[in-house]
Amino acid sequence: MSQVIIFVPVGISLLDNNSISSRGASVNALISRAQNLGNKIITRIRPDSRDKDPKNPAEVTSLYALRKKKSETLENKCISLVLLCDAGAGLVCAKVIKSLLEDHNYFDKPARSNWTVDSPVVLSNLDPQNPVNFLQAMHDLAGEIQKRIKDFDGEIYLNITGGYKAMAPYLTLMGMALGRHVQVFYQYEDSQEIIELPTYPLAFDLLEWRDWRGLLLPFTLNLGLAPEQKQQQYQALAESKLQGLIHPDTFSLNPVGRLLTQTYQQEKGVRLSEYGTGGLLLDRCPSYQSYLQDHCIPFWRHLSVGDHLPETVEHGRGHVQRLLELAQQLILAADLRLTDDQLFVLLGGIWLHDLGHTGDYFTFEGEQGLICDKDDHLSTRQFPVYGDPNLVREYHNFLTYELLKQHEKTLFPQVDSRPANDPLYRSIALACLYHRRKMPIKGEKAGKDCCWYVAKGLADFEENKEVIPGFAQVAALLRFLDGVENQKERAGSDQYYQVVRWVLGRKLNFLKEFNDEESREFKDASFKRKTLEGQYYEMHQSISQVFLVPQPGDGLDARGIYPNDIDSKKIVGIYMVKAAKSHLDSDQLIKEVINGVLEEFLLVQEFLPFRVAFFLLEEPDEEPEDDNKPRVKHQIIITPGDNKKPKDWPYELKEI
Repeated sequence: MSQVIIFVPVGISLLDNNSISSRGASVNALISRAQNLGNKIITRIRPDSRDKDPKNPAEVTSLYALRKKKSETLENKCISLVLLCDAGAGLVCAKVIKSLLEDHNYFDKPARSNWTVDSPVVLSNLDPQNPVNFLQAMHDLAGEIQKRIKDFDGEIYLNITGGYKAMAPYLTLMGMALGRHVQVFYQYEDSQEIIELPTYPLAFDLLEWRDWRGLLLPFTLNLGLAPEQKQQQYQALAESKLQGLIHPDTFSLNPVGRLLTQTYQQEKGVRLSEYGTGGLLLDRCPSYQSYLQDHCIPFWRHLSVGDHLPETVEHGRGHVQRLLELAQQLILAADLRLTDDQLFVLLGGIWLHDLGHTGDYFTFEGEQGLICDKDDHLSTRQFPVYGDPNLVREYHNFLTYELLKQHEKTLFPQVDSRPANDPLYRSIALACLYHRRKMPIKGEKAGKDCCWYVAKGLADFEENKEVIPGFAQVAALLRFLDGVENQKERAGSDQYYQVVRWVLGRKLNFLKEFNDEESREFKDASFKRKTLEGQYYEMHQSISQVFLVPQPGDGLDARGIYPNDIDSKKIVGIYMVKAAKSHLDSDQLIKEVINGVLEEFLLVQEFLPFRVAFFLLEEPDEEPEDDNKPRVKHQIIITPGDNKKPKDWPYELKEI
């Protein structure tokens, strides 16, 4: 039989409707009076039973009205009634109501259904006269609902007829937030039928949750962070309604927050888009907020970045969303003070830096230009890449740079609010060009086995009027953030990974059978590239979460900070959570992921006003049942080694 849960808040209408005052009465006296009343209520309940004497409790008459309206729906169902009450008079009434509902002479159940009434659930803090306790009771209420409906795929009803009046809006909002999983109903005092409340998307904007989820990670995952780290994150949410989902004493998600987290995880990628609105950080640059929000982002969201390269991990809309989240985390963690121009360039760079995956060619700029042909410094020829995924991937930053030069007015629409500041657009193009590690920091650098060299390094733009002030810092931020974004979502779902492996398998089989001797070099290079990409997917799937938080400055040597380079710069903690079912062990992840990000940071650290500390956290094999238990079993701390490269730095394992 399919399952049904009906949540029934219980108030004291049983006493009030029968002129039994609970004021000043002892619990024992109330129990005696209520039990005597229950013994008198023996008439089979009917729609007009409210007019009988003694009057039936509203909690029961509303259930009868539900049973009447939904008789066919509730047939052949296993129905569980959950009574929710306070610890005083409400509990007395709940016990009487339970006995009445279990009496077949009083309450007739739908045919061929199995009804059970659970022992009343006591909300110990439920006290309408104590606003602090009452708020905690609502958290307890959400926690009870969360516990009951977790992994439950049956029908759920919320009966908001009984109970304290202030509970009704909370229950309604929870029902709205849970959407199709919950049906909310109510019976008006003079009505014989129930009213079914339609579900509107008004209670909680899960897209807003999606946009802010990066800042909620420290409260979602119990990772042993210092209280001051969580407190700073908590204060950062002061401008958002999400702060109300965090317990201000423990800095952990309260039951309502956990309930909504559970809902989001169930809906993500099913009914709810995995991408947010794209409006993150816009409120930090008011000068350009309306232009970006109204004219750029609605267009950028549909650029299908990366669609030409199914061989690679995701470089499109999801990658952009996660970079926006990481940028938001980093700005708070490092207390970055970016100007509106710098934010405009950073946002444009985040959205557009991988646009080159859909590019076809780039152009050498000659002797006076930036990108030069290594064999012919005067050349202004086009270098085509279309049809060769290896070349597209290898030169995608050059292709992005080309597209931004050629199509600036398309990517930044010409409207009255368009900023009339040419260095802004030049800065975005250059930030996208320099976002890859192989691009030089100082001086000239020729690409190994490539046809190009770049005439300037990133440092050459620090005092350059063709870019905005502080350009080097913004470009360094983009490089750093792009390197940090190594996590499971970038590899896609298990189904997405299956499709990718299928596509790669077909291409590899074709290459193995391809016998054109003139194309052997292309075949060998493609085979190597596609084999490596399979490893990249496994690497990304091995890290479930990445987040950035402020790192306390005490005990620096033990926390992996540069021991000989302590200055006034902020310290950003980079936390990478290893998935419990990772294909790679921690040693491999440190060498292949963390060290790569660390090397990238070391290349651009001179432009950045913060230092970093890396932590690799290991999830437990099984989800802890207790929310207060740590969500990791080990914390691996990377310690710099003097005069050694990151790959040779030691690390230690710390038990949580």
